[in-house]
Amino acid sequence: MIEIQAQLRQQQEDQTEALADLNDWMTAITKKEEAMKKKTKMAPDFPPVRGTVPVPDEKVTQPEKKEDPVQRFKDLGNDFFKKGKYKEAVDAYTKGIILDPKGFDTHLLYGNRALAYLNQNMWKEAEIDATVSVELNRTFTKGYFRRGTARVQLGNLRGALEDFERVVVLEPSNGEAQKKIQEIKAKLPATAPKAGATAAAPTRKKLVVQEVDDDDDDAPAPPPNPPPVKKHVDPVPATQEKAPEKAASPPASPPKPSVPLTQSQSDAKRKAEEALAQAERARAAQEEAKKAQAANLEKQQAARRRTNARVEEIEDEEEVVAPKPAPKKVAAPAARHMELPEITRDRLKAPKTYLEFEKLVNDMSIQPNKAELFAAYFQMIPQGGLKAFFKSNLSSDVLTEILLACAGPHFDAATTLNTLQELLKVSRAEDLLMFSEAKEKAALKAAFEKMKAASIDKGTIEKLQVTYKNIVPF
Repeated sequence: MIEIQAQLRQQQEDQTEALADLNDWMTAITKKEEAMKKKTKMAPDFPPVRGTVPVPDEKVTQPEKKEDPVQRFKDLGNDFFKKGKYKEAVDAYTKGIILDPKGFDTHLLYGNRALAYLNQNMWKEAEIDATVSVELNRTFTKGYFRRGTARVQLGNLRGALEDFERVVVLEPSNGEAQKKIQEIKAKLPATAPKAGATAAAPTRKKLVVQEVDDDDDDAPAPPPNPPPVKKHVDPVPATQEKAPEKAASPPASPPKPSVPLTQSQSDAKRKAEEALAQAERARAAQEEAKKAQAANLEKQQAARRRTNARVEEIEDEEEVVAPKPAPKKVAAPAARHMELPEITRDRLKAPKTYLEFEKLVNDMSIQPNKAELFAAYFQMIPQGGLKAFFKSNLSSDVLTEILLACAGPHFDAATTLNTLQELLKVSRAEDLLMFSEAKEKAALKAAFEKMKAASIDKGTIEKLQVTYKNIVPF
């Protein structure tokens, strides 16, 4: 019995010690875990060993995209422009230009600011900004167009004509630029001859007026004195006029005793001689002035000949006007396209680059079935690949053709929907759409009406239409 009790006490003590050891072990583990947590908070961020840490969510691992401040000011300026707040738009574009004066899209900021200036009738500022935009991007057609518009208002018709001709060279199908060229050419023939007349008229008028003034100055002086001599003594003027030739001849002596009869007659004779001498001196001085003036005019004409590179002689007005038909060379691009063979659908091949695509689209502009050819050629671009194909090369001319194709009969409703959806992903598309003209707006309206008439989800169409209307109201 005593042994059993001793065994029970021993077992109880062993259990107590085991529980105590277990408790101590758990306490030690807890302290180690807390110590490890503190060390991980204070330790530097070393990359984890591969395979030891689970991969976190992609949203956590992807770095946050930083907002482009230049694009932000550009969008802000566009918003102000659409609301008609042109001064605020100018300020926003200016801030974007300051942040990146020579960036990839800086020419768009200068071009947009030029348009904002045009809407405020600030022609000189608009001309300067448009000039900078085309210097940054030599193919920026809207920059040339806006500078030409400003130059028309500033009276620089020749400079404006050159700008609009450059637009036609870059975009042969630009009807607005062709219309401006015709308007300016209609004004130039009327103003050019007047300019030539004003250049030559002062030269001739000066000589004619000078001579008339000189004759008037000389004429009144001689008449008052000769009449008294002729009234009282008729032979005296004759002898005075011939005195240098017949001073020693005998026939002149008989009348002499009768001439100096009175003092008044001798005074009249002396006054007449002084008047004639004064008239001669005045005439000689006038002749010298004429010669000096003619010499100055000759120098001016010589200077004009040297400075005018296009005209060798400026004496004849017709010679100045003759070189003006030179701008007709603008028709050369059209003539070049006319020589190209006819483009048919069976000859079309999928374009490999945007430059190849744009060149063939320009060649299609003279084809009678241009709309059908463009629709077929455009659909050869892989679907869903417009963004990668166009990159940042989309031009306003090509954009117009795309919108016309969407509105036309050669695109079905599904193709139109897919094209308008993909177009929003293309770089520069929204910028070009924002400055759409009446033709582009009408094409968008017709495209959405065509889709609404087809069996396409109305919600998708309405959502897309709202997106486009936020960019360009139509």
